[in-house]
Amino acid sequence: MIQVTIGVNGELTAEQRLVSPAVYLDHWALRAASEDAVLSARFTKVLEARSGTLLLSWANIAEFPGLDEQAARKAEQFIEAQMPRLFFLDLNPFEVIQRENALLVGGPPLPPHADLGLLELVIGLRPSGVQPITCLGMLAELSSARSESTERMKTVFVERLADLRTEYCGDNDFRAFVGHALRSQAAPRGTAIVLREVMASLMRDNSAPITPNDALDFFHTIVPVAYADFVLLDGRWRDQVDRLRIRLKRIGAEFPLAAVFSGAGAIERLIAGLEGWSC
Repeated sequence: MIQVTIGVNGELTAEQRLVSPAVYLDHWALRAASEDAVLSARFTKVLEARSGTLLLSWANIAEFPGLDEQAARKAEQFIEAQMPRLFFLDLNPFEVIQRENALLVGGPPLPPHADLGLLELVIGLRPSGVQPITCLGMLAELSSARSESTERMKTVFVERLADLRTEYCGDNDFRAFVGHALRSQAAPRGTAIVLREVMASLMRDNSAPITPNDALDFFHTIVPVAYADFVLLDGRWRDQVDRLRIRLKRIGAEFPLAAVFSGAGAIERLIAGLEGWSC
């Protein structure tokens, strides 16, 4: 939830809070929801009725500039309709985990999962009406601000995972470390556990090729699953979360993990979950 304060000199100050039920849509889910007028209206209505939050990140909108302008405009209008029920999420699990660990030792009480840079970008957009902030135009701004870093991130992910797979196959000690029994640990969220288990699964599976799109799907998965209540992902990544959920239950570990949807009718099922949401 975004709250904006206007100072005496007209300067804007914005804060954001993640309010449940929190929903994260990957790129294709966001596009599908925004292009179907019926689904868009149902989603907006139920999110408002439940006082929930739509989580947004650089990754789930980073691919829009490569599509036609009409799809981008519909996505912006869909996002605008959720205002102020938005939260900008940092998808870098390594940085989020660092901030979570800092909280455990008395660090600044700042939300470790917040992408303040993306929030600042949106605050800098100039609305055409009387509202203080807008998301219209954010896709173009995001493209110019982060396209180079996104492509670099994809390349680094593919290269690093290939190296880890090679090490996993050739180093018995490393393979034993990766296969170590899952253990619960003190943390504000289960981000580190989700990261470790997903990375281990990717290292074991040498049969599946590694592609740049895997990088985006990886980032779509880790932090959203740890912080959201509902997440829509590709089926391969939903399966990863389902296996982790089973392992956590087996050892009695308790971490909040999102309900994950994928496949045909996933948006409808997610909306139904929101409609049946109770605190």
